[in-house]
Amino acid sequence: MAGLEGVLFWAAAVVILVIAETATFNFICIWFAVGSVMATIAAAMGFGFAVQLPVFFVASVLFLVLARPLVRNKLGVRKQPTNSDMVVGKNGIVTQEINNVRGTGRVSAMGLTWAARSEYDSMIIPADAAVVVNRIEGVKVIVEPVEQESVIRIPETLK
Repeated sequence: MAGLEGVLFWAAAVVILVIAETATFNFICIWFAVGSVMATIAAAMGFGFAVQLPVFFVASVLFLVLARPLVRNKLGVRKQPTNSDMVVGKNGIVTQEINNVRGTGRVSAMGLTWAARSEYDSMIIPADAAVVVNRIEGVKVIVEPVEQESVIRIPETLK
């Protein structure tokens, strides 16, 4: 696929990959588009598909590995912390008894009220107990008590 067919094939690949990049904006497809441009140049120079394909893959991978991190840093693409990200590791107060068996529990942390579950199914954390948020699962904070003495342990036979 040398000559005009190769140029048209790789030019079509460039257009498709650029459209895919604009739809996702993940800085991945664009580097394959750059590889397609390089393969287009190889096709225009008269090289066959056996040369064009390695040119495409090598250029794409090199640009992906070397240029993507630089462009992401320059454009300032960063993960924005959300309320949920900010509450992890913070202390809170139990506003409704946390009982995993019954599926109850609410915690106030950082001025917001969250549905809560205990880190351990074997404990009930009473209202007004101080807790720390370990993580978030779905819309619920997973907590454990700051002071272990304030919890009620559920016997294994009752679980």
